[in-house]
Amino acid sequence: MGAKSSGKEIHTEEFPYREDMERLVNLLLKMIFIGFDELEMQERVEAIELFGEKLRYGVSEVYNRLASLEERVEMLEKNL
Repeated sequence: MGAKSSGKEIHTEEFPYREDMERLVNLLLKMIFIGFDELEMQERVEAIELFGEKLRYGVSEVYNRLASLEERVEMLEKNL
């Protein structure tokens, strides 16, 4: 299963917590239409918690990729 975006195929099964992401998008859309202040308190808390989880995952993923790139650059430098 994959979605196409600007010519690049995205495999959604590779993303952890897909259901949580769908719920976060639904809450964000609701916030856009009615505003954060109009959400029920439980929905506000849920949106903030889900956003925090996604942010933590994103930061972790970026760090891991940077570490991998750094390792590859070091290997290339050794071989030059």
